[in-house]
Amino acid sequence: YDKLPSSNVNPFVNDSWKINEIDRVRIAINSVTLFPARALGCLVTFMFGGLIAQIAVKGLPFYADLKSFEDLYQYMSERGENVPTNAEEKKKAAYVYVAERVN
Repeated sequence: YDKLPSSNVNPFVNDSWKINEIDRVRIAINSVTLFPARALGCLVTFMFGGLIAQIAVKGLPFYADLKSFEDLYQYMSERGENVPTNAEEKKKAAYVYVAERVN
């Protein structure tokens, strides 16, 4: 037992975070120089994500303009798609049309 550390150590006190003035200056300079680089990195990441999202939905209609299935059927017929006349077949064709372009 004589090789164990003494039991006078307080586990709630952190003595390892004692920094001198040089370390404080270094931390201040690094924080000022690294923040813009990180902010720029976040901005580039978000813009790249937006670009990927736009590429992913390219060719799909802008759904704010399609307020009903009838608008989607009209859009499909304008693009040369075969739109059936039966209501159930129309709905199925609309789902297939969207699913083919999303996947």
